[in-house]
Amino acid sequence: EYISTIKEMGSNRETIRLIMNLAHLKAFYLHKNQEAVELLKNALTINRVPLKTKAECKIKLADIYLFTGEVWEATLLYSQVEHNLKNNVLGNLAKYKKAKLYYYIGEFRWAKAQFDILKAATSKFIANDAMEMSLLINDNLDNDSINTALSMFSKADLLSYQNKDYEALQTLDSISTIAKGHPISDDVIYKKAEIKIKQGLFYEADSLLQKITELYP
Repeated sequence: EYISTIKEMGSNRETIRLIMNLAHLKAFYLHKNQEAVELLKNALTINRVPLKTKAECKIKLADIYLFTGEVWEATLLYSQVEHNLKNNVLGNLAKYKKAKLYYYIGEFRWAKAQFDILKAATSKFIANDAMEMSLLINDNLDNDSINTALSMFSKADLLSYQNKDYEALQTLDSISTIAKGHPISDDVIYKKAEIKIKQGLFYEADSLLQKITELYP
């Protein structure tokens, strides 16, 4: 329906949101990543598109680059939106997503500094998410520079974002083996439950959440 509507109405400022939604479907659900990227690149060339709409398009493209593992392409686009829309909700969203990207690749202290700034964001959703990420990093940073458990956890988090759930669960299981008694243990169980919910395995998720209430009251 998206394809037929866009074909009928053409690619223009009125249909750019349809194009963004179609690109999201192609990348995150249909495994047609390159088609999604091309759709968004073409959308960015449409004339007379409002700055904020173009920024949304860039954020979507960056999300897809992160999904496909092209980290630096994603960073560049998030940075462009952050720079062009300072003190704006979209600019803060781009800043948050860039900080989370740095968290994914293990640059924890830099990411935390950005999350701390965003705790004062005007959008409550961004502020709350930033606070949650800042606490996650703060609570689980080790005294050494390796941060093995947190590094593995952020890798699992990225794998889950990329819908590589089996690999994410394997990585989380490895943390449980390597870092027994680490403060991140409750987060590991909770992340497993989130993945099980995403997979529709609700009884397994329920058991994991019950385990948290028993072990970490």
